[in-house]
Amino acid sequence: MKQILLLAISVFCLFFVDAQSYTPVDAGSNVRFTIKNFGSTVAGNFNGLSGFILYNATKITATIFNVTINAGTVNTGNAARDKHLKKEDYFNVAAYNKISFLSSKITATADATVFKVDGYLTIKGIKKIISFPFTVLPNVTGGYIFTGAFAINRREFGVGGGSLVLADNLDVQLKVNTTK
Repeated sequence: MKQILLLAISVFCLFFVDAQSYTPVDAGSNVRFTIKNFGSTVAGNFNGLSGFILYNATKITATIFNVTINAGTVNTGNAARDKHLKKEDYFNVAAYNKISFLSSKITATADATVFKVDGYLTIKGIKKIISFPFTVLPNVTGGYIFTGAFAINRREFGVGGGSLVLADNLDVQLKVNTTK
């Protein structure tokens, strides 16, 4: 039994030996979304990044994203709309104040500067698997900037109910700045 435990610990250490932990920060980051409402594009963003990114530049498959944003920081530039988005039929921030993403798999792509992440996006307690490409660049503080984009269907997460004037699909653009 001890030998199996030691072997498991050794494999774990080898797998993550080059990985470094980074903290996502709001400064220099942008979690932005766009959606059609009454036929016009509405843009908004979130703040309140937290969590960690365990980044392994030499073995990208060992990278882990475990990041949340504060749903209560939704900002579309319209205070009345933002207040409505925080209510139960949209983000229900009283019950679900965090939107989270936890990676399950990272892979390289044919382009050496682009990677693909699969993981679990959780909004209002509803967890769905999403996949999207991302890039990594070093920042000036010794951390990294992770960028990516994906599309989701808001109805799959129970956001916005059956609104006929709000598009079902929205685009999310990520620029996540990290510190060591």
